[in-house]
Amino acid sequence: MLPLPLAAQDLGDLGGFLGGDAGGLLNIPAPRGNTPPPANRGAAPARGGPAAAPPVDRLVRIREMLAQANAPLTPQQEAALNALLDAEIPGMRRTLQARILELQKERAAVVPTAGAAPSPPTQTPTAGARGTPPIAVNPDELLPDLNRLNDQLAVKIAASPALTADQQAVIGKAAKQQIRSRGGFDALNLAMQDAGAPFTPEQASEIQALFNEQNRLRAQMIRELQGQPLDPAKISQLEKETLTKVLRLLNPAQKAALNAGAKPPQ
Repeated sequence: MLPLPLAAQDLGDLGGFLGGDAGGLLNIPAPRGNTPPPANRGAAPARGGPAAAPPVDRLVRIREMLAQANAPLTPQQEAALNALLDAEIPGMRRTLQARILELQKERAAVVPTAGAAPSPPTQTPTAGARGTPPIAVNPDELLPDLNRLNDQLAVKIAASPALTADQQAVIGKAAKQQIRSRGGFDALNLAMQDAGAPFTPEQASEIQALFNEQNRLRAQMIRELQGQPLDPAKISQLEKETLTKVLRLLNPAQKAALNAGAKPPQ
């Protein structure tokens, strides 16, 4: 498993969106809520103030995994992987920020925020800005987006040219296991590729849309429950309906691959 909690230090105020799935390949803590990031990051703490937190070792679990496989990282390789994370995380941050704002706008369209002061015409309100309190987003609503970003980053790490072939194989195997364990479109797509019955571009587009709709309906359930747990029976029914629609788009070879062990959508 390679669950990748996104770093508060790197992603800023995106909300505490990760729960029990927060351990895994990369040692990156979950992002915070809609609170301003600390000023002068990296500067010495004010006299009498709390000491600055030590830097996060984002590679501790990768290091341990490769050491157990007798393929340890060198300092140069660690530097290269950290550079990869530094390059990828800002884009992940922007993607999550856009998704959070999208969800907040959807909620505002249904239930206008009471008492929110209008912003001056020359300014664009941002989540958490003074006078424009954000509409809370349930952490579970972002899990599909977080999982997708996590899996994409894990695959990029596994393909890093800084790693040896043995190291790439170890991380690549773990990345595939993570994707399969999550279910959904990416797991099904990977299973079909491994079975030699890959989706056509048209199939991939249509099937991805079905899973997007499933995620939308699941998020709607979460909002309507207002903090209450999801009904497993309703989620199971939603997944069965998605699977039924997916099966209609598969050719005989793909259906045979699915029946032979390809992971069904979740």
